[in-house]
Amino acid sequence: MNKKRKLIKKWALLIFCIFIVSILQSTVGLFEIFGKRPVLFLPFSVGCSMFLGQKDAAIFGGICGCFWDCFSGRLFGYSSLILIAVCVFSSLTCLYFVHASAINSIFLTSIWMALYYFIDFVFRYMIWDFENSWSIWTYHIIPTAAYTIFITPFVYFVCGFIIKRLKKEKTVECSS
Repeated sequence: MNKKRKLIKKWALLIFCIFIVSILQSTVGLFEIFGKRPVLFLPFSVGCSMFLGQKDAAIFGGICGCFWDCFSGRLFGYSSLILIAVCVFSSLTCLYFVHASAINSIFLTSIWMALYYFIDFVFRYMIWDFENSWSIWTYHIIPTAAYTIFITPFVYFVCGFIIKRLKKEKTVECSS
């Protein structure tokens, strides 16, 4: 029974954090510089999945993607499918190749953001042959990506604090 309680507490805290990120992401004018706001979901999901196992990262990515879709007005499940893959690959990368650090978080977030925005650009603009669709890269995607990469270390440290706190409570409860 104690294991179930710990698991419920862990996921309740993680979902609460996703909800807070959703509110911060969708608040108009918050973190806005020159009309551009960072994408908080991607660095948050990458940062947390760097500390989680593969299964937990997949579940976390799916939930985070669902929240992102709900709060951004996109097709439900679009970001969720992409974030599941992103979180699993980020978790596996930190498990087998690199250690979790702010630099690696920036690197992974940059790669996944480029992939996400490329897929998004192809399916939202290029397929429909929008006029001047390439200007979207210049005036929207590149500034947003740069701003997101700039805040990634801060998001990483918050994620690390949350996940390490959960693991610390788990260790303290197991030893007592």
